[in-house]
Amino acid sequence: MRSDNHLVSDRTTFSTLEVWRNLVLSTQRAVLGPNVNPFTPALSAGKKIVMRKVMVGLFILTAFLGAAGAIPTMAADPVRYDGVAKAGGLNDTSWLSDGQFYNPSSNQVASMKLSFIPRGVSNPTNTSTISIPAGQTLFIADILGRLSLGEGHVGSVTVEGDVHSWMRTFNKDGDKTFGQSLPQVNGTNRYASGNVVHFPFSTPENSNEDFRSNLILTNLGTSDASFTVNSDGLSKEYSVPAGAYRQINDLGGDLGASVGWHSCTVGATQPFYAFVSTVDPKTGDPATVEGIIDDSGGGSGLCITDGDCEDDHCVCPDCDDDPFCSDPQYCVNDGYCDPWAEGCVCDDCISHPECLDN
Repeated sequence: MRSDNHLVSDRTTFSTLEVWRNLVLSTQRAVLGPNVNPFTPALSAGKKIVMRKVMVGLFILTAFLGAAGAIPTMAADPVRYDGVAKAGGLNDTSWLSDGQFYNPSSNQVASMKLSFIPRGVSNPTNTSTISIPAGQTLFIADILGRLSLGEGHVGSVTVEGDVHSWMRTFNKDGDKTFGQSLPQVNGTNRYASGNVVHFPFSTPENSNEDFRSNLILTNLGTSDASFTVNSDGLSKEYSVPAGAYRQINDLGGDLGASVGWHSCTVGATQPFYAFVSTVDPKTGDPATVEGIIDDSGGGSGLCITDGDCEDDHCVCPDCDDDPFCSDPQYCVNDGYCDPWAEGCVCDDCISHPECLDN
């Protein structure tokens, strides 16, 4: 998967090397243990060493099966959408979420699994498995309805399977809709613990007349996270359970900020994701505002330079000597750099900002 687009995968075919890479990712989760959130890909050096002992066997196995035609495709890692809704809101708004799902294969039926995780909760409560014919696009007008959920539900939906996916949450006003695309969160589209991320937000004087901003905080770690939000000398901490997300309605009012437009920074003690939804008071039209990492220290903003590779991407300086990240054997060499799973020793990552000084 790439971090510069919002697709599960931007390729339409899967080679044996890609199959092997997905097995690597699955093995990493197996090494970490069954209770580890799949969106937290960090591995300790010790666990990466354990992984090395099984990689050669996996490579031989997938090469053999791929040559025999036994593995035409492999399921992509799950992706997550926060802010999926079927509920009423402020100013008589009525929120609903739809989605589009495309099977890029020319000859394989894709099996897609949707899972609903209620807001503030770590584990799914509802699932649905759907088949999509080769080359077809499926539109679901009511995502939570498809998951057998009625009014009053808000949360996250994860998508598993060899599909491209897009989701939108919108306010329905008669025969009109006013909506926002939801950011896709995956193994690479995330922030490291210690990253500082900037967002603009609006504090309304009158929520019926002025723009208001809500902040969504997602904990992608394995332990409870403490998020810190700072703005113009104001500071507040928010606790979010592992694998869950929390929505701060009217961020400016919650912080005690003055009326008008401001900027804030967000950080967390676990790997995380965050975005702002700013809502038009007249139409209920929301706009997704994604953050900008504070990279004033140079590099890509992905890395926490503390001498420990565990919470970093493989391209980070602390991972230069990591047994897994520094071994060319684990380079996929498929034309793009996965900064978490591939280090600066890989040809595809040579031009990555974190590798330019190597």
